[in-house]
Amino acid sequence: MMDSRRAAVGGWGRWAERPRLAVAASARPSALVAVLLVVHAFLPYVPGSRLRADVAMGYLCALLLPWLTLKWSRVERIVMTVGVLSSAWCFIRLFPGEAKWMDKIIHFTNYSFIPLSLATFMVWRRFLSRIEDGVVALLVISLPINGEALFQWADPTNAFHLQIFSLFGGANLTDTDVGSYAEYMLVYAGRCTGIFNGMHALGTFNVIIIIFALSYAAKVSGSLRKSVLPAVAGTFAVLGGVVAASKSFYFGVAIGVGVLLVLRRMSLTNALLIGTVTGAFGIPQLIAGSANDTTEAYVEVAGHPTFENTLDTRYGSDGFLTPTVNALTENVGSMLFGVGSNFGQLVMADSAYLSTAVIGGLVLLILFFGTVLALVRALWADYVQGSLWAGSCLAMHVALLAIGVGIPTYQLGRLTPLAAIMTFWALHDWLPEAAKLKASEVTVTLSGGETADQPLSS
Repeated sequence: MMDSRRAAVGGWGRWAERPRLAVAASARPSALVAVLLVVHAFLPYVPGSRLRADVAMGYLCALLLPWLTLKWSRVERIVMTVGVLSSAWCFIRLFPGEAKWMDKIIHFTNYSFIPLSLATFMVWRRFLSRIEDGVVALLVISLPINGEALFQWADPTNAFHLQIFSLFGGANLTDTDVGSYAEYMLVYAGRCTGIFNGMHALGTFNVIIIIFALSYAAKVSGSLRKSVLPAVAGTFAVLGGVVAASKSFYFGVAIGVGVLLVLRRMSLTNALLIGTVTGAFGIPQLIAGSANDTTEAYVEVAGHPTFENTLDTRYGSDGFLTPTVNALTENVGSMLFGVGSNFGQLVMADSAYLSTAVIGGLVLLILFFGTVLALVRALWADYVQGSLWAGSCLAMHVALLAIGVGIPTYQLGRLTPLAAIMTFWALHDWLPEAAKLKASEVTVTLSGGETADQPLSS
């Protein structure tokens, strides 16, 4: 039987599966590879080190890339070129100087996440199945991650958390009685982190999960059985974001879901979107009292969302980032080129833009976020052509760019590589020129000389 699927091009709120370009038998798409590509971003640190699997995979694939014959799309070439230039400038600014080598390597890696993720995607692309398999894997793995976050909130002194912190907690703290920053945030600040090394990362992770859960729910809305996973994952994501007690979660959900509302005009999806926002902002009121660590972020955002309640601690007259802003703007050199390896003299956490300016100045800001904006532009173009997942990734990046004012959204380990890979996947999963063809008109010649109708595949 001929595959009757056809790709609808254009239209607002009209989504279709793009027919896929034929893949050679030696490189058949595999759902298992798709699952592993997502899961590898959440593996523990290598024992006794600061190395994670996603970082090792990125560098390994970058080394393999020159030896492989691959077809590159225009946006992939642009992102890799500008990304390499950004990494090169970051290297120039970081490595001459007296900062610790490990700190230099970490910062260089943070600003190389996008080209490293593209290298990973390009190496494994020929083996990947549809992006839906990756989305399902992401939603499934979010359940134990948010389950651990809720467990931390319910029983913060349980010894099980120590095992999680030892595997996933990141850098050890030598000047406190706890082993990692994640443990410190739970013990002394009442902020849950799940498997991440900070509550901001958990909040940002759940913004991403909610966006993909809603998108997947819209795609499978005709199947009650398939709708269970996004419903459960979305619920856990709302709860996990709340116990993270991070303002970035509330702003991210509001912005990301807001973008989805603009992009999609479907009544069922709209109801899901409104329910998600209501849940994210309503659940904290069910937690006893408003004067506790868990609901503090909610009170500041929903109660009185003024500058004083949201960004004053960072950029106000006594904000901890204000001296850094003043130091960067006091001369043209630091504005253009940053302070490089002298970054240790300035506080630059909690801002994707300020931390970038500290390392490489306006030059690095333009190069690094130029790659992000190139991806946003490509996603918009594919969304207009009718790609569901391009719209989802577009909403994700708009949210990440917005909350980047208050947290380093594009320098977060695990999450930046994950967001980048899902973006490249969405772009590769939708080729407008192929979408204009009818799947039923494509035939494939089999090894025995027979022909069979087969949809296009990439």
